[in-house]
Amino acid sequence: MTAIMLETINLQCIISGENARGMWRQDGSPSIISECDPNDMEVRLCVEANMEMIGKTIYTLKMRDIRPEDAGNYRCHSGSENDFIHITVGMINFLFISYNNNGPKTG
Repeated sequence: MTAIMLETINLQCIISGENARGMWRQDGSPSIISECDPNDMEVRLCVEANMEMIGKTIYTLKMRDIRPEDAGNYRCHSGSENDFIHITVGMINFLFISYNNNGPKTG
């Protein structure tokens, strides 16, 4: 998957099992990405869990304002179930056009 810098993306995995709990983590990091707090707008990476049907829960990794350091492998796991995705972060090249008395000037 390729994400554009400053973009927002959501990644989902479905975990089966009555008491199963899904966890997302970025490879190379021992810590688990924490649950989303709707009152905390400073957090860029968080996980939201939604029960879809009995025995299945969707764990959504929400990534806001993607940055180069967010690139890498992300893994959703619960016990024996494992899903992973590789994210590449691309940059957008902007063309700035300014106007002066002589017409447009690019830079």
